[in-house]
Amino acid sequence: MLTSSSLREKKQLHLVLGFISVLILLLGLVAAVLLRTSEINSSTRETLAAQSEKTMLVATMRDAMRERQVGLRDMVILTDPFETDLAWERFSYAASRFMVARDQLREAGLSDEEAVTLNSLNALASEGQEIQFRVVNMVRSGASVEAAAPLLQQAIRAQDRAMVEMTRLTSIHHAAAEATLEISKLDFRRATGFMLGLGLLAFGLALVILMLVLRRDRALNNELESYQNHLEELVANRTRELEAVIEELKSFSYSLAHDLRQPLRGLDGFSQLLVEDYSDVLDDTARDYLRRIRAGSQLMGRLLDGVLRLTRLSRHELIFQPVNLSDICKQVTRQLQSQESNRQVEWIIENGVQARADESLMLIALENLLSNSWKFTRDTLRPRIEFGSYRDGTTTVYYVKDNGVGFDMEYADKLFSNFGRLHRVDEFEGMGIGLATVDRIVKRHGGKIRANSEPGQGATFFFTLNDNP
Repeated sequence: MLTSSSLREKKQLHLVLGFISVLILLLGLVAAVLLRTSEINSSTRETLAAQSEKTMLVATMRDAMRERQVGLRDMVILTDPFETDLAWERFSYAASRFMVARDQLREAGLSDEEAVTLNSLNALASEGQEIQFRVVNMVRSGASVEAAAPLLQQAIRAQDRAMVEMTRLTSIHHAAAEATLEISKLDFRRATGFMLGLGLLAFGLALVILMLVLRRDRALNNELESYQNHLEELVANRTRELEAVIEELKSFSYSLAHDLRQPLRGLDGFSQLLVEDYSDVLDDTARDYLRRIRAGSQLMGRLLDGVLRLTRLSRHELIFQPVNLSDICKQVTRQLQSQESNRQVEWIIENGVQARADESLMLIALENLLSNSWKFTRDTLRPRIEFGSYRDGTTTVYYVKDNGVGFDMEYADKLFSNFGRLHRVDEFEGMGIGLATVDRIVKRHGGKIRANSEPGQGATFFFTLNDNP
């Protein structure tokens, strides 16, 4: 039978293949349209640039012809030799500009209509230039303005006819540019139609692919749902079996610890009777053996008490309610202080620390944490124990801090294990279940606990609780 993972992979594969196909079509569409648009733009730019260059050359020819006419007029009117020489230079330069622009226009590539018009323009310009040179010669030979006037009028009329040809040539250029734009528009409309056609084709293929994918997806969903139902039923059965086994283990641990206590009490009691009633018969070695038997049985009794407490925690039904943790800490500190009234400890308890938790379990947890700090600050010169809280994002973090002996964080993983100890029994008393108890209580509240410490610098225990159990 297919696994849930393989079904999901098949489903995802079909979706991916379908959308990749559509994506390839769309990319092909975009590439084709972009290529065609680029070709249209490039062709249009080249054509318009060529027409613009031709128009600029015609404009240069027109300006040169006007400058030549102005130079001729100044030569006729002016009498100062210096000014007439300047007018002649302008006249000659304008004639040179006209010829250069004309030659460049011929090399620009002309249509038949443009070539005919340019030839006509050139003939008229040559005719006008010939008349203008005749006027110049008359003026230089000393003829009067009145004598040169008829020829000057002929030159003006020839120039006007040339101007008409230049206007016609400019009109041809404008018409060619407009034709180029119309062709570009037509090509763009064709490209748009092509794009629309490909878009409709891609859309149709996408619909077909989508229908196939949806059909296959429904089949996979049905198969996946059937598998999930089977898996959920299997998990539910395994969960019930595990819960039953766990409950049996809890009952067994509780019964075992409870039932072993009675023989241990008997062992301890009879050992004490032997010491008290037969001490005169027993030698020192026998009395030492009995002392060790009693110490071992008492240690075993304390260990069993710890197991019973841990088992009770697991079986305890949680009752969540608002709890004032500050008040609980103050209650615990009073109890600890009353046990050793001669000890001077600086207690720093933050007021008004609230939590939603099981009050009886929080009493046990804080009692273990504060007792732990009380024990490990025994040899500190100015012992200080703190309780408080702070916000870390949306989570409230509670802490118990002291300046006691501390511990090496390398061994921190042993802190919260059952019967785990970081100090020898002859240094600090205890069975090593206090922090394990706290860890179990915090986890039952949906929280986490951690520690931070350095040898000789004290220790801080941080824990969180689920605010919405």
